Amino acid sequence: MFKKIIQDRTNHGDLHGDGRMFTCYSTRMIEWEDLGKFVVALRDWYEVEGRSILEINTYHSGGVDPLTDEVQGPKDFGIEVIWKSK
Repeated sequence: MFKKIIQDRTNHGDLHGDGRMFTCYSTRMIEWEDLGKFVVALRDWYEVEGRSILEINTYHSGGVDPLTDEVQGPKDFGIEVIWKSK
């Protein structure tokens, strides 16, 4: 059920030079009651991939640049995972 969402992730790489990676998963297609199951699926997938989850956060993007008020894309919300390789 969550395989496509996990595959369609957005990787932001090592932004701070400390080996922590940032990966975002849009949850627009997940029903509210399934979010917990999605987080468990992410945890299991990261374990199989040999990655340690450091943090799990939520994010929201209104699709508008706050400095210029230009539309940059559709509204989005999801889960951000901060992780390191084991």
